[in-house]
Amino acid sequence: MPRFGTVDIRLRHPATRQYLVDQGLCRTEINKRTGRIKRVFKWAVSEEMVAPSVHEGLRTVSGLRHGRTKARESKPVTPVSEDQVELTLPYVSPQISAIIRLQLLTGMRPGEVLCMTSRDLDRSEDIWVYEPAKHKNHWRGHRRLIPLGPGAQELITPFLNRPNSEYLFSPAEAESWRHEQRALNRKRKTSVFPYELRIREARREKSLRRKPKRPKNNGYCPEHLRSDNGPEFVSKVICRWLKEADVKTLFIAKGSPWENGYVESFNGTLRDELLNREIFLSFEEACWVIDRWRLDYNHHRIHSSLDYQTPAAYAAGCVLPASATPQPPEHSRITNPNPLTQLGAKTGG
Repeated sequence: MPRFGTVDIRLRHPATRQYLVDQGLCRTEINKRTGRIKRVFKWAVSEEMVAPSVHEGLRTVSGLRHGRTKARESKPVTPVSEDQVELTLPYVSPQISAIIRLQLLTGMRPGEVLCMTSRDLDRSEDIWVYEPAKHKNHWRGHRRLIPLGPGAQELITPFLNRPNSEYLFSPAEAESWRHEQRALNRKRKTSVFPYELRIREARREKSLRRKPKRPKNNGYCPEHLRSDNGPEFVSKVICRWLKEADVKTLFIAKGSPWENGYVESFNGTLRDELLNREIFLSFEEACWVIDRWRLDYNHHRIHSSLDYQTPAAYAAGCVLPASATPQPPEHSRITNPNPLTQLGAKTGG
């Protein structure tokens, strides 16, 4: 702890930020880096790695203000001209083209148009009304109603041929269109000989005959469960259930959340969107609410890390239909007969 004792003093020293100014960084970038350091020590205080006085000292560090520093100002971000947007439309997929044109007509934010579903559209009048399920001011309790005129309706109509719960603009369809166009425009210099086709077919048959390392099971069962050392992962109930399911544990080093970045991100999302917002009056109610959130997270929400697909669609594409590899219960007709969250299950330690 003593080695962090003078960090707040050094950060508050004028020479520290003057060094960043001399490096040619703009004022907003310097403020971002200063805020990043403050957040790191805030986390360190919460983990009892640093004395609280260090974070209190860092909180007194204010950002550089406009016109009161020698740091240069960043150039303002200006909108792209509409002529340049029109020039790019022939080179994008039909889904992206419709999204761009729809934003030009309605002024919707990107997140609003990407999450559009047919169940959010009121088509009872001549002017359709789109009410996003989630938007920027949703947490304030405000409603957002977006009118859609004839031009917007013409763009949306070709994408209404899907279930009400699915997004109108599918990234998977756009990516499939891109691959098709690339295959059509690819100019192969050498022809494909018959022996190449035989080799490809042999490789495909070999992959189908490959036996899994683990026996078939009724549901998806990983070999290891990687997690941090939180109480929810080291409890007696979890350890006993993992032992019965023949799943080994892999705990990261204490105080090292970066070793488990993807799971830490999911834990933060689960806590911010569900656990911190709900009050569970019973175990059955908690099971039901968490299961509804899990279905939405896996089957309706797209993830940029999965090539803008839902986890369910991505997992279904990773396993062949005839493969012996265990699949998650959501993608198979057989469910886990003894799930951890089964109603009425005991939760005592």
